[in-house]
Amino acid sequence: MILKRGAVVGVRDDLDFLSKARPALVVQASDYIEARDTILVCLFTTTLAEGVFFRPIIEPSEDNGLTARSALQADKLMAVRKSRLSEEVWGYLSSTDMKKINRAIRLILEI
Repeated sequence: MILKRGAVVGVRDDLDFLSKARPALVVQASDYIEARDTILVCLFTTTLAEGVFFRPIIEPSEDNGLTARSALQADKLMAVRKSRLSEEVWGYLSSTDMKKINRAIRLILEI
């Protein structure tokens, strides 16, 4: 599997917090993925909060692999071991969706 920024992957935790694979977005810069054994992701949630700018809503599509309308939790950035990722990339976000994600991350981190 070749990972890059914008990939939607499944993430599992070895704690009960994530008992089944959940969709997550790779937000780490692609150039820094290969050399690290952890990767920076944001989890998706189907609990939507309209108008919350740091949780942009992403529509499901064949390209992104999401099965339900979801919000990306830019306020919940997390580093996970690559061994906790699904064996395959589920899909990729569009450039339009990635612009929304970039704005959300900049907003929550004040950069």
